[in-house]
Amino acid sequence: MKRNSTPLISVCIPVYNTEAYLAQGLRSVIAQDFAEFEIVVVNDASCGTDERGFSCKKIVKLVQKESNRIRKKKGLSPVEITYIENQTNLQTVETRRILVEAARGKYITMLDSDDELLPGALSDLYSAAKESQSDIVHGAMSLKACSEIPQKSIEELQTGVNLQSPKLSENQIINCFLNQEHSGYLCAKLINREVYLRAFNHIPFTKCVMADDYLIYFFIALEAKSYISIKTPVYLYNIGLGISSNTQITSMARWEQICSAANVFTVIFDEIANLPQGAFTENQLDKIRIACRHYIKNNISQLETAVSPEILAQAYDLLCDYWGEDFVQEFSVNKI
Repeated sequence: MKRNSTPLISVCIPVYNTEAYLAQGLRSVIAQDFAEFEIVVVNDASCGTDERGFSCKKIVKLVQKESNRIRKKKGLSPVEITYIENQTNLQTVETRRILVEAARGKYITMLDSDDELLPGALSDLYSAAKESQSDIVHGAMSLKACSEIPQKSIEELQTGVNLQSPKLSENQIINCFLNQEHSGYLCAKLINREVYLRAFNHIPFTKCVMADDYLIYFFIALEAKSYISIKTPVYLYNIGLGISSNTQITSMARWEQICSAANVFTVIFDEIANLPQGAFTENQLDKIRIACRHYIKNNISQLETAVSPEILAQAYDLLCDYWGEDFVQEFSVNKI
């Protein structure tokens, strides 16, 4: 791709304390056989390093130099990498907003910095988008898990992330998403940038790192006019490496991140209240309420099984601050 020309695809990568895996993820993008794409990296005020002690910014610089050599040998054009650094930690929703606004491509695909694109991913996704002119192209995911994760959990996740619908249009997209007929993960999807921008217009400034995909994809599904899926695996999801890994919760800062799932449903229900009456059917509203209950039950389960006893009482109070005490007590088995 010629420098300063408009790319067809922007690969958008948020980074927060995943520097140890960033180079590997970047290399998986640079190795793509597609020509017209760019990479946008937003460092969300992360001060982590990789095993060499390199910061996010240095990793990006080194990989970009390396990429120019590798792609030249393969007869491919260099890849432009835009690096942006948040001065404060804005968390996932706002970091993704910055990525989308900085992107120049017609389409966007998200890559979590501890995951990888599979060979040929961009070509496969773009070919499907070009042929169908769809706003959303949904590819398949492959999973790679560390040995500590039970096989049953891996199999359940494999099924969940690879829920796909057939060809959809207009209101079918949001309806099938709410019915859990296709997954709301942003990764492994190629999405029209204009749809992303319209989706973010519905979302006020929101600090959130949990259920952020649900929030953003909810409004993408609302705004998109067309959706197709392909069975080709395009994305490698490394389970148990990044922020979503399941470890004991010993700090209130980490617990607050988990509680931030409540913000997702505050935004969604507030926005629904501002839309014309009848914009959502009662059945669709019921599905949103079911999802909301799922997330609060999950938060309560984590409180009861994963939160350190030293912070348990304080964690319960914070959970009530986010969700409301009555709502928490409704779903709690054990009252703290």
